Amino acid sequence: MSQSITLSKNKHYSILLIGGTGVGKSCLKNRIIKKKFQTEISTIGVNYQHLDYSYKNKQIKLMITDTAGQEQFKSITKSYYKDCFAVLFCFAGDTPKSLKDAEHYARQFQVNYQNSKAPEGFTPVCLFVRNKCDLPDNIFTQNVIDNTINGISEFYQEFKGFQNIKFFEVSAKEGTNTESLLQYVVEELDKQNVFDAKEQQNVTAILDQNKDKQKDETSQQGCCK
Repeated sequence: MSQSITLSKNKHYSILLIGGTGVGKSCLKNRIIKKKFQTEISTIGVNYQHLDYSYKNKQIKLMITDTAGQEQFKSITKSYYKDCFAVLFCFAGDTPKSLKDAEHYARQFQVNYQNSKAPEGFTPVCLFVRNKCDLPDNIFTQNVIDNTINGISEFYQEFKGFQNIKFFEVSAKEGTNTESLLQYVVEELDKQNVFDAKEQQNVTAILDQNKDKQKDETSQQGCCK
C-alpha cells in the first residue's frame, strides 16, 4: 500500500516594521496584508498579522509585525528583534526626525539581534524604507539618505558582516513599490534557503523511514519462504 507524504506546516517568518511615530508603519502593514490603504490610530505596543504568500508554488507564512514608535514602547519592541527574518527601518519624507529614528533603530537592532530559528550563518534582510513617496516634497535629499545607509552598512560590517542594505521608496497610500518590497524580502530569504531546509529534512526523514520499513518487510518475507 502506498503511503502519502505529509509535509510539516511552515513556521512563520517574521518581517518587522520599525521606526518613529507617524511614518505610516501601520498603513504600510495594511497595504501589504489587505492590498488597500487603511488608516489606523497609532499602534500601542506591537501589532501583527499573518500573510500566506505564494512563492515558487509554495505557501509561505509571513508574519508582518508593526511596532509602536513612541518612546515609552521602545523596551517592548526591542524584544521583537529576536527571531525575526527581515526588518524594515521606516521613515517618511514629511517627518523631520524620522530618518534619525530609523538610524537609531538600525543600530539598536544590530546590537540586540538574535535568531535561534534561522539556518546557521543566516543574516536578516535589513532595509531602509521611505514611506509617503507620493508626497511632492521630501525633506531628505538622496545624499543624506545614502550617507545614513552607508554609515549603518559600515557599522554592521563590524559585527556579523551585514552588507548591501537596500533602500526602497514606497507609498502605503498609493501602493507604490509595496509589492516589489515584499517580493524582494522573500527572494533574499530564499537565497539563504530558509524556506526549504526544514521541509526537506522532514521529507527525507519520512522517505528514509518508509525505505527502512520496506526493507524490513522484504527481509521478513524472504525468511519465511
